[in-house]
Amino acid sequence: MDRKALSEHRARALRWAYEVLQGPLVVLDTETTGLGQRDQIVQVAVIDEAGQPLLERLVRPTVPIAPDASRVHGITAKAVRDAPAFPEIYGELTAVLKDRAIIAYNADFDRKMLNQTCAAHDLPRFPTAPWHCAMRRFAEYYGQWNYARQSFAWQKLGAACALMGVAPEGAHSALGDARMTLRLVQQLADLYAGEA
Repeated sequence: MDRKALSEHRARALRWAYEVLQGPLVVLDTETTGLGQRDQIVQVAVIDEAGQPLLERLVRPTVPIAPDASRVHGITAKAVRDAPAFPEIYGELTAVLKDRAIIAYNADFDRKMLNQTCAAHDLPRFPTAPWHCAMRRFAEYYGQWNYARQSFAWQKLGAACALMGVAPEGAHSALGDARMTLRLVQQLADLYAGEA
């Protein structure tokens, strides 16, 4: 990719960050039982544009938590044993997402896991409100090309935050990752405002 095209992609990513922060939004993150087709969420957090929690819950899944997943987020079967089942928080979760743009770091994954959890409980899929992927937008800003995928290379949230000077806070918890995602988007928006 030539320098001019890269510069245009970077500018587009910064403009996106600035614009998405202008409207009603939430930032969402989940932790899950694993990465597979039958896995479900075990924790969900939704924050507002000021970083304040609108919802933060552990969730009791109907499938076991994979040891590899537990090593990453620290959530065990014992931790969720007395947590509400997903149908008990579904109404509250859909209410806080209603009529707002949803930002997530790897939005496709979080949306897929929420919908898999809905399917496991015969609940309607999540609203198709605008979902925004901060991971893809940061990749566009960072500009490292993945030749195998023919797209910009994704960066882990912790690495992206370190590159942008965002201090880690509760990494690999849903609330901590949501707050880190918000601060990352705010940093990108600040760069746009500084260039405008």
